[in-house]
Amino acid sequence: MGVVLFLVLTGYLVTCSLQRRWKQSGSVNYLHFLGHRLARIWPPMAAAVLVTVTLCVAFNHVLLTKLKPDLVPSLLLCSNLASILRGASYFDNLGGTSPLTHLWYLGVDAQFCLVWPLVFTALQHVRSPRARRIATLVLAAASAVAMAVLYVPNADPTRVYYGPDTRAFAPLLGAWLAMGWPLGAPRPRRFFRLMPYPTPGRCATVGAVGLVGLLAIMLFVPATSTFLYGGGMLLAAICSVALIAGVLQAESPLARVLGCRPLAWLGGRAYGIYLWHFPLFQLVGATNGSTPIWVVLLAVVGSVALAEVSLRLIEQPIARGDVQATLADLRSADADSQYYARRRATAPAAVAAALAVVAVVGCVAVPDATALPSDALNNTGVSAGQAANLTAGGNNVPAGGDTGGSAVIGSAANAPKTDATSQAPTASPDKPLILKASSDETSQNKYDPFIVADSVAGDASWYFERTCPNGYLDSYVGRQPFQALDVLRDYINQGVVGNVVVLTCFSNDGPYEDIYEDMVTACGDREVYLVNVHVPDRFQDDVNTSLEKVAQKHDNVHIIDWYSAVADHVDEWLYDDDEHLTPQGQPHYIDLINTSIHDDFVANGGSAEQGEESLRQE
Repeated sequence: MGVVLFLVLTGYLVTCSLQRRWKQSGSVNYLHFLGHRLARIWPPMAAAVLVTVTLCVAFNHVLLTKLKPDLVPSLLLCSNLASILRGASYFDNLGGTSPLTHLWYLGVDAQFCLVWPLVFTALQHVRSPRARRIATLVLAAASAVAMAVLYVPNADPTRVYYGPDTRAFAPLLGAWLAMGWPLGAPRPRRFFRLMPYPTPGRCATVGAVGLVGLLAIMLFVPATSTFLYGGGMLLAAICSVALIAGVLQAESPLARVLGCRPLAWLGGRAYGIYLWHFPLFQLVGATNGSTPIWVVLLAVVGSVALAEVSLRLIEQPIARGDVQATLADLRSADADSQYYARRRATAPAAVAAALAVVAVVGCVAVPDATALPSDALNNTGVSAGQAANLTAGGNNVPAGGDTGGSAVIGSAANAPKTDATSQAPTASPDKPLILKASSDETSQNKYDPFIVADSVAGDASWYFERTCPNGYLDSYVGRQPFQALDVLRDYINQGVVGNVVVLTCFSNDGPYEDIYEDMVTACGDREVYLVNVHVPDRFQDDVNTSLEKVAQKHDNVHIIDWYSAVADHVDEWLYDDDEHLTPQGQPHYIDLINTSIHDDFVANGGSAEQGEESLRQE
């Protein structure tokens, strides 16, 4: 939502600039405007990119591998479009996140600045200022509608998140505000007919409402909420417009608060902080749940410090015209001017050239390195938010196969018919535990145990098939809890879910305690097991705490403590991403599940026996 505010500000300030140019000369020099805008945003961004690549070459080849596809598109200010075209996901952080991911925003910014001056010029031929503002609102509404229409629930929203068309409503609303109250202009007699004479108090009220609304969306609306794409981001943009309008009146109390020296100082460095904070956070692992707080604070301070360096050495000299003056001196016939111009240009040019050489050579020569092998992930479901159809004879997808991205793990219809035993064996570290559903369940085409999972459990699907021949495992890479809820409900409605349900779908986001409760409710009186998470993210502890709270509310809900089980075996059982299972860790994950559900599984009619150690060999 901070990016939404940035985009509204972009639309406002760009339109103010265009209006000044039009008022001065009766036209907009398109190429001059674009050159001025590029000079504002591109050099600091290019410096941040080159330094980031150099640091990755030196210290982190995994992040270097992740950023390679983003390098050229970022420098061309089109990383958002490039990601859409190659099918990359903004929400896919498997194996680490590209430290250049955040530069998609500059792509949307640049594309707006590429098109809006042409539209603005066309609108100037409409005599009525009110008609121009209405036309701008119509364009903003069309963009918001496009976001809502193109968004597909339970699917990856990268297309609408990155799209310059689906994001245009934010800068267009800023442009609408600029058309009625440009920066530095006297306060209007009426504020767009929305309120009478905008006194300082009224402006402060409008701004405060916008600020509270924006903060409420940031704090209480989940990032995966369908509401965001159906109008939530538009609401955030409207709140941003109200906030900006609230500080245009210099005497407004809100303007005085937000204009205090510390905030004004930060505001002058906001662009640099945005450029530097994300790659620095990725390099030091500041978003990792196990990272010490002092490292996070150091990353914050480092981001501000680098932004200050960028401001003084790049942004301010460009704004003062120092670069143009140096170039002019280099072309001068005066020998002294040329001499001193070369001295001024030598150091920055040498540094830039050295960084460019390291970046290019590093990207070409350093072999790819990943925290997670590309073939380590296994989808056994048809999609993140859709369940497979298991009602057509119970075995409509080949068992253990991979047809169209789906696989049935153990066929209830074709599995051995077994009944409960009075004495069930206990788990053994030497031999795996094999769980078989009762003949009553298999004859009804029910799968037991039934697991809805994200990618973590999917890694071990081969072993689950061997130890739970009548069970079913539906896993999908990147599955969010709200998508898992839809999948679970669909399977329950199909009537294929047995007595024991295992939910291990909490590794990608959270905590969403209300969604966890909905999952439990959907399961009815079945025994439900929630597998907690071990993920390199700060939401890890909150997710595990929320799962504990949900389990404590229900007698039929239990926690499987994977976090504690893997704690002493991270290097052996998990890949370098500290989340996904190595071949050595996969049997341990399923064994923990089978051991945990053992008693309830047998009590509900299933049987258990100990298999041979050879089952654990993939």
